[in-house]
Amino acid sequence: SIVGVNLIAAMGPPGGGRNPVSNRLLRHMHFLSFVDMSDDVVGTIFNTILEGLAAKAFPDLSDLCDPLVKATLGVYHTVIEQLLPTPAKSHYTFNLRDISKVVQGVCMADKRRVEERRDLVRLWLHECERVFADRLVDDEDRTWFNDVLQKTCAEQFKVGYEQVVPKGSRLVYCDFYTPNQDPPIYEQVVDYSRLENAVAENLRDYNELNMPMHLVMFTDAIEHVCKVCRILRQPGGNALLLGVGGSGRQSLTKLAVHISQFELFTVEITKSYGIREWRDNL
Repeated sequence: SIVGVNLIAAMGPPGGGRNPVSNRLLRHMHFLSFVDMSDDVVGTIFNTILEGLAAKAFPDLSDLCDPLVKATLGVYHTVIEQLLPTPAKSHYTFNLRDISKVVQGVCMADKRRVEERRDLVRLWLHECERVFADRLVDDEDRTWFNDVLQKTCAEQFKVGYEQVVPKGSRLVYCDFYTPNQDPPIYEQVVDYSRLENAVAENLRDYNELNMPMHLVMFTDAIEHVCKVCRILRQPGGNALLLGVGGSGRQSLTKLAVHISQFELFTVEITKSYGIREWRDNL
């Protein structure tokens, strides 16, 4: 017999890999149900956050707060309705944290660089791409998501996508584009050669202090470094880097950690590695 045990469990609705739980088990449980918050409640929460940012840094752009939140909610609902998880895309699971991450990214706007409405809309587009599009695994899904952004941009901000992001340009933000700034400026990259020089200089600094990494910093690799740096600068930032062996996940992470002036800690797995060692590492 089982004595003196309290069982607490969390359960979601069936679907998306979750199986129904039998009534024989459920009859032993006392239920506490949490219903989804309405869009009005979610909108009020994030509107308050953005209005606080606008009042402090961008008083002339305070009227953009409501459209930004509505646009984020619209993109989120479209994504969860259309991009459902499948066996090949089991990580296509989205929740309120994704809305929070978009708003958190917009809150990194720097008044030294954001001067007009399009600057803030451009940052919002970038954060949506980082939060949602970076999780997509094929060109078809990425093209579909880009169409969603273009439609949302026209509906909520009354401006064409190409008026904000010129055709053929790459939307990249980082906080080391302009060096020797305190605090660092999170800004759009407008000159790729300047970004390449900044990354190359940081790589040389890393190689002087650590075991040298002989990396060829092509465009995609540089953008991956910018993405990791963006995550490192956010409170509670976390990432799962997916790629085949030798694709540069560890090397680019080491470089991004050096650029962000953090100390890298790596878990070393051995045959005797267990729960105790894991807790010691934590």
